[in-house]
Amino acid sequence: MPKPSAFDCVDKSNTEVKLVNPTALLTGSSRVDAAVIEEQCMFHSADPLFFVPNEKAEGAWTFAGRMNKDGTFQALDYQSIFSLGIGERAQQVGTWPVKMVAPSDFPDEYLQNRLAVVAADKIDGAEQRALTTGYIANSERLEQLVAQLEQAYDPQEECVTRK
Repeated sequence: MPKPSAFDCVDKSNTEVKLVNPTALLTGSSRVDAAVIEEQCMFHSADPLFFVPNEKAEGAWTFAGRMNKDGTFQALDYQSIFSLGIGERAQQVGTWPVKMVAPSDFPDEYLQNRLAVVAADKIDGAEQRALTTGYIANSERLEQLVAQLEQAYDPQEECVTRK
């Protein structure tokens, strides 16, 4: 993140992207489904983008901004103090290692993260196979759930009430 000058401050941008862990879809929570539908409506796409946690920060980038109470990340922009409306511009900026992933890629992202943990852990072969089998089954279930959400996306029905 660039270092601002003495005449800069941090201001909210209009960029908001939800954070979701692909595993959350496996819970069957209607709140998670609603979050996906909300993003579909915002992005006008059955396969919108989400930030997903990336603890290892490999192949990802660090998002600079703030996390809102509703679970969205909001990018923060540097603005000059000479602009109007300076009063409410000070914001706390944090950074998070995240990836930007579409729901259609959630099953692969989930499986990749889980298999990396299994490979790194020192467990015997039978336990490793059992975990791997379970993770593959969850990935397949996740693929079905994502397909259902994408097929159910109808902007005429879903997005009318959410505007």
